[in-house]
Amino acid sequence: MHGSPRLLVALDRVTDVGNLGSIARSAESAGATGMILEYRRAAAVGPGALRSSAGALEHLQLGRAPSLSRALDTALEEGLTVFGADMSGQRFETLPTQLLRGDLIWVFGSEDRGLRPSIRERATHLVGIPLAGRIASLGVAAAAAYLLHRTAEARRNVS
Repeated sequence: MHGSPRLLVALDRVTDVGNLGSIARSAESAGATGMILEYRRAAAVGPGALRSSAGALEHLQLGRAPSLSRALDTALEEGLTVFGADMSGQRFETLPTQLLRGDLIWVFGSEDRGLRPSIRERATHLVGIPLAGRIASLGVAAAAAYLLHRTAEARRNVS
């Protein structure tokens, strides 16, 4: 397992196995070392998710938490910055680069409802992606790929 800085991903009510696998693939390729899923309200880590992850789920440490809210509380107590993907959040480009280079966890919510209020309130920063088209949001897997790889880029470009 990689040391510091830690990059983790948590999923809030992402129940589609294809999305789970795609997010895991993006997370692992961006340098994340682990994912947090709730016992309930989460996709099963089975053949469909494994297939869509292209093997990434085999390289990530997976944790199942009874409560994502409590897991995020623990992450905050341990000094991780919690970023919540939310279309009404601040633009990625406005985030302080130093935060992106530290210990952090990205939280992605379900496609139809986004992050639950209890998860949103635990986020240190809510982050959105500016879009130019008529569609109001990206799918969760596409948003995760964008935000995770922008984070990886910021972590690589140390001045």
